[in-house]
Amino acid sequence: MREYVKPLVLANEDLAEGVYAASGECWTVEVTLAQKNAGGPNTYNNYRVKAVHPTGLAHISTKSVTTIVFNQDVTDAYFDSGDASVSGNVVVVTRESHANAYGDGDNFNSLLSVYANNLDTLSVVSADISCTHGTNVQGGFD
Repeated sequence: MREYVKPLVLANEDLAEGVYAASGECWTVEVTLAQKNAGGPNTYNNYRVKAVHPTGLAHISTKSVTTIVFNQDVTDAYFDSGDASVSGNVVVVTRESHANAYGDGDNFNSLLSVYANNLDTLSVVSADISCTHGTNVQGGFD
């Protein structure tokens, strides 16, 4: 197994809003604003969370954990592909890897609904993704 390398976060000013994080080990993640005030005025914003597990990396990954930091406190969040927890301005989404992300990846493109007091100015500051390694059939880690 390779040594963990802390992800690099890049901001792209050419996008309406978006943060792209690349892990040196196994995942890349992009979080972009999909729809403001999706449920009507002052309700929630929808964000698209896109994650890719590369095809050339073969190991067992039981789940991915994405940590998204916003510019203000979040009151609640719902992730359509797993669990979401909120602590201040940080949302952590956890998604089980149904294909074990072995060999050809277990990519996802999911919706995150975020509730906050001021949705018009809510934006993503950073995003980081990691995977949890599981044991292989021989009982060892890949």
